[in-house]
Amino acid sequence: MIKNVLIDLDGTLLPMNQDEFLNGYFKVIGKKFKDYDVQKIMVSLNKGINAMLHNDGVATNEKVFWEVFFNDLDNDEKIADIFLDMYKNEFQSLIKYTKPTLKAKKLVDLMKRKGLNIYVCTNPLFPTIATYSRLKWANLNPEDFNHITTYENSSYCKPNINYYIEVLEKFDLDPKECIMIGNDVLEDLVVNKLGIKTFLLTDNLINTRDIDFVSDYEGNFDQLLDFFK
Repeated sequence: MIKNVLIDLDGTLLPMNQDEFLNGYFKVIGKKFKDYDVQKIMVSLNKGINAMLHNDGVATNEKVFWEVFFNDLDNDEKIADIFLDMYKNEFQSLIKYTKPTLKAKKLVDLMKRKGLNIYVCTNPLFPTIATYSRLKWANLNPEDFNHITTYENSSYCKPNINYYIEVLEKFDLDPKECIMIGNDVLEDLVVNKLGIKTFLLTDNLINTRDIDFVSDYEGNFDQLLDFFK
């Protein structure tokens, strides 16, 4: 019996073309740091992101990111403040690269009426402020969820199976009582290894490595709604 829903954000609750969104994100950062050596900032940013993607649980993604980010830069506190200001302001313009609908709210409301616990399992590469912003773009309230993974509270990233184990252990969840919903074959279906059932959302489907996959269920968002009805 399903009691717990693990659900992805980008491309799932919030429809988007991920490549377009990320291109826009890096452009915003480039403009924000126009008074710095932008190329150096970008190199350090990419190194920090890569460090999070390969985090082995030694520390939170947040700590890993900033430690690597400042390896090749002076430890300028202003840079962290500029990033925070960017997330509060310019980052919000990136909603134009997404296609919010009311279906996500309809789905979450349906799940809550059925008494399900809902955990937003979005790849924790962003701080809370940026993650909550994207949820709000999707017409969702962060308070509607039992947990939302961010770079502050996670020590692994998708598709590392330990990312999911961390969530399961933190909330003492039985894999047999869980289902994972996502649109990325590599990042979201890996939970099959833990005995978690999966629903592959075919809207905004991502399968960059052309992986042969098996999912317990699949369909578009309307079919996902029907599934929970």
